[in-house]
Amino acid sequence: MGHDISAYIKTKSTPKDSFDNEVAYFRIGAFNTTRQRLFYGTLRGSDVANGGVSGNGSRLEFTRGDIENAISACKYYLDDTSSLQDTILDNPIGDESTKEMFISMFQELLPNSGSIVDESKPTTEEIREHIADVWKFHEDILSEYDFIRSMDDSAQIQIYFG
Repeated sequence: MGHDISAYIKTKSTPKDSFDNEVAYFRIGAFNTTRQRLFYGTLRGSDVANGGVSGNGSRLEFTRGDIENAISACKYYLDDTSSLQDTILDNPIGDESTKEMFISMFQELLPNSGSIVDESKPTTEEIREHIADVWKFHEDILSEYDFIRSMDDSAQIQIYFG
């Protein structure tokens, strides 16, 4: 279980259901609430694809501006990690009830599952590492998008949330 998020640049010549041209990949462990909230909290509109312990299988399109805004958010939060508590880390997103159900189920089935579900408060350094990972994901998308768009102006950014 977990969030396997893949970005693709689609053009008119790309088969509709093709997954052949992945340009960026991002992984969030099923119970890594910090990483989950940072990712979905910085990419506006992506929270509808958050299924709690994984993505919900959605494919969403984003503009270059959406990705630029996510990068700007990452830059802001790297400079001011204290503002994360109020804006992203303390605010539930997506289907938190599904995640809570899975946590309860794991704890019943595996009483010693504390290592699976780590509810400790992340350190500033851990938060900064997660933000840097989110930032890299978005930078990879823009790099490929700009390259492909220079050859085909029909290029679109599509992200799959598995």
